[in-house]
Amino acid sequence: MFSVSFATLPRLLASAAAAGALSLQPISSFAQTAPTSCTVPVLDLANPGPGAMVLPGAYTIQGAAFDPEAAQGSGIDQVSFFLGDRNAGGMALGVAQPDKGPRLDDFSVTVTLPSTSLGEHEFVAYARSALTGNETQVSFPIVLGEDPSKTPLNALGPAAETVSTTSACGATASSAAPAAAPAPAIVVPEPAVATAPSGIAAAEAYAAEVQLQVPDETTASSGEAANGEAATGDAATPVDTTQP
Repeated sequence: MFSVSFATLPRLLASAAAAGALSLQPISSFAQTAPTSCTVPVLDLANPGPGAMVLPGAYTIQGAAFDPEAAQGSGIDQVSFFLGDRNAGGMALGVAQPDKGPRLDDFSVTVTLPSTSLGEHEFVAYARSALTGNETQVSFPIVLGEDPSKTPLNALGPAAETVSTTSACGATASSAAPAAAPAPAIVVPEPAVATAPSGIAAAEAYAAEVQLQVPDETTASSGEAANGEAATGDAATPVDTTQP
């Protein structure tokens, strides 16, 4: 028959109490907390651009997206496109997977733009990291459809591009307008200013031109003498009336 001495009993009770206390601890206290990352994806849209005028129908969207923490590939599981804010009922256009280019971070996808909602819209793209779930949002205005009564946004000035990010460290937003192209410089030609001749050759040419304009005195005197002789020869010879 099994028996417990009075000296052993207190130690057994203490061990049981310690085991019960451990069993009451939450399981999460023994699990390691997963590390969080504040790194957000990089999203660059090449087509369309801020203020672009696009036509309804098939349209190709191009750009690049990657997660800086990705050791291989882009680290992006998808890039989605909307007309309007996704969380405010925007129209879904399509999804792209960056897998092209030397770094496998380029994407190209053809979507169908609607013909029933012409005018100005907010074009929004979302890039989500496959590593952390963090997301980057890029949005800017575009004009859908060719409406002659309205001026394209890019003709009115550079349109603003808004970049928003969402990560475990919080949400951020920034807005920047592309730098406007400098106005073309207006060059007014200056009138030509006449200058006096310089150099020996120019001086000789100038003297020759002046000499041509002044009559030669020797030539003039010879001409006058010739004219006098001609006048004398033409005069009538007197007749002698004294001779029989």
